[in-house]
Amino acid sequence: MTGFKYLLGTGLLAATVLTSPVAAQADDQADAESNSQDETRTRANQEAVSAEVPDIVVTARRREERLSDVPVSAFAVTNDDLFAAQADELSEVLRQIPGVAYVTSAGEFQDDIVIRGAGVGRIEVSPSATGLYRNGIFIAGGVFGRRLTRLDYFDFERFEVLRGPQGALFGRNAAGGAVNIVSTRPRHRFEMRGRARYEVEQDARLFEAIVNVPLVEDSMAIRVGGFYEDVQGGLYRVDDPGSPLDGRAVDQAEYLGIRGSILMEPSDRFQFVATIEHLDQDTPSYDFTSFVPARGDTSRFDGKRNIDDIGQGTHVEQTTVILEGEYDFDFATLSLVGLHLARDFFSLTDADAAFPSSFLPFGLTTSTFSRATDYSKSGAELILSSADDGPIQWLIGADYQISSDVFQDEIVLNNPADSFLRNSIRRSRFEAESYSAFGSLGWDITPNLNLTGEARWTRNETDGSILRVDITRIPFFFENVLVDRPRGTVIDDEISPVVTLSYNTHAGHLFYGRFATGFRPGGFDQRSPSEAGVFGAETLRAYEVGAKGEFLDRRIRYEIAAFYTDHSNFQAQSTILDPDTGTPTVSITNVGDAWTVGGEAAIRTAWNVGNGRLGFNVGYAFTYGKMQDGPQAGNRLPRTRDYSFTVSANYSVPLSDNGPRLFLNANFSADGGGFENPGNTQEFDDFEILDLTAGLRGDNWRATAFVRNVFNQIYITEDLQLGGVSTFFLNRPRTFGLEIRFDY
Repeated sequence: MTGFKYLLGTGLLAATVLTSPVAAQADDQADAESNSQDETRTRANQEAVSAEVPDIVVTARRREERLSDVPVSAFAVTNDDLFAAQADELSEVLRQIPGVAYVTSAGEFQDDIVIRGAGVGRIEVSPSATGLYRNGIFIAGGVFGRRLTRLDYFDFERFEVLRGPQGALFGRNAAGGAVNIVSTRPRHRFEMRGRARYEVEQDARLFEAIVNVPLVEDSMAIRVGGFYEDVQGGLYRVDDPGSPLDGRAVDQAEYLGIRGSILMEPSDRFQFVATIEHLDQDTPSYDFTSFVPARGDTSRFDGKRNIDDIGQGTHVEQTTVILEGEYDFDFATLSLVGLHLARDFFSLTDADAAFPSSFLPFGLTTSTFSRATDYSKSGAELILSSADDGPIQWLIGADYQISSDVFQDEIVLNNPADSFLRNSIRRSRFEAESYSAFGSLGWDITPNLNLTGEARWTRNETDGSILRVDITRIPFFFENVLVDRPRGTVIDDEISPVVTLSYNTHAGHLFYGRFATGFRPGGFDQRSPSEAGVFGAETLRAYEVGAKGEFLDRRIRYEIAAFYTDHSNFQAQSTILDPDTGTPTVSITNVGDAWTVGGEAAIRTAWNVGNGRLGFNVGYAFTYGKMQDGPQAGNRLPRTRDYSFTVSANYSVPLSDNGPRLFLNANFSADGGGFENPGNTQEFDDFEILDLTAGLRGDNWRATAFVRNVFNQIYITEDLQLGGVSTFFLNRPRTFGLEIRFDY
């Protein structure tokens, strides 16, 4: 972005802020803190809304606490925050959280969340390094199972992000941190919510509805909701004048999500919630939003693609059941969460667009590359935690999960001109079992000083087998190849301790020091030249100091943290020759040790301005690391940014005593520096993105207009290089939209 655009973006934000004193949260969140939304909203039009930055309750230590009282670097987003910012895609949500990177490439199904540089080595079968949780239970896993779905962050209370290893209380995969989404539970009052949104450039329509109904007074309620999104237009189009598909959008998408929950409270001590949900989505496949410059598409920004079959794409169906129970024993609370998840995945891709032309030079016009998975998992977690009062706080728990995953990819070369190339089928099967025991013990040494120890023992066993068949099109010309790599078992047996010392002044300031550990499990790489294709667990040891607190009657809240992390057996990706085909491919191996250092800071303020309210949030993070061993020793750790900066401003004011409120929101984010790959040959694109929102709201309705990426900045989000040829992916360009929402 030019200096002029940067100054203009900063000026627009400043204009929003300087209309009155600096501030922090939108009044939507203040409304959510009230016991009665309707009464609060009516009153808000008659008098100034409280200027306090509201408390957010999180479960970072597996019990409900104020975010400002938790001695760890954390960030929480409420559902109203996302409505205010009109952030609907996961990338837009995470872009507002400094220190968290969202890796987008090869289609939505292969996205990743990277926190503090952990988890940068990845292929489709590798486990995530960020723990993903719903209501406290681990939901990630399986091939292409390292991301959250749109149904995960539909109708939620809060989106918690914990930075740094969380191995003790959250377990495996929470090496870089954890993301926990707390879904909205049924409530003992009638609620009805709906919204409709239209985005112009993509001809995208979203419809959402939620109904909450009390069935038996104070003891039973249900909540049912769903959404449907249809993207008919697109940002990428077929560029083939001789084809009837010329000009057609290739990134069309369709999403359907449904959720139902029932709450039962037979007594004051016991409550039970059962949730079942289903997601059905069709999205672009691997190549639809990528660009291969070597094929002649030298302009990475024109949005044109060479796709032969518009019907290709990715279809995913996922069903999830979550059961939650809680019983109060006075001295402690017993909680149980159970999960069952089943996912079917199929993706069909135009092969000559999916692979660099140096590998497949003959224009494989009818050839395809497909991927499919059949994944299921079941598990449960049991926690017994002490009552909050008293100088000793304790918690004990156990966790168990099993999963099964069958992954198959297939190349079918149908063009007779390319019959000398092999058709290939590769099938991998993974069976995993994991169990753990964990606990924590906190001691108030003095009324201000607390020492807490946490630990988890985890055993993770993964059985894997890999079968590959290559079939030539010309008999007797090339020999058919059958590769059956033997079944093996990867066992991770880890103990993850955490120790925290914190000092609370009880005058609004908390200071802490923390030592934490975590690990990312090992697994199998079906592309590895080794016989079994095994990579081991990556372990982390992190040292963190921080402070958080508030000033001026809670009008200003701040948080600051600094960290140093050691990585052992770092999992990194590299380009190798596929042992079965001889073509370049991406593999994952343990390359040795690495380290990272960095920090985060955030400030939120809120002030009354006449009858209105102004909010202002600022966040900053930086991460730097280096590889210590292996072929990239001395290189910078990939996916660590020199800086990550966010600013958001919100202003809301009634237009008359009984009339609607005007609200204005501006969100600015910028990332800079760093490399994509361990070889440090691919520098990250820097970016600065400004989003604007404006609208009117009444007691039970809201109408909003928004524009994302105001200056239409285009940058590379991922550059996959195989054999010296780039295949890269881009961010979303400027989009405009309108939304109407009602809430009773």
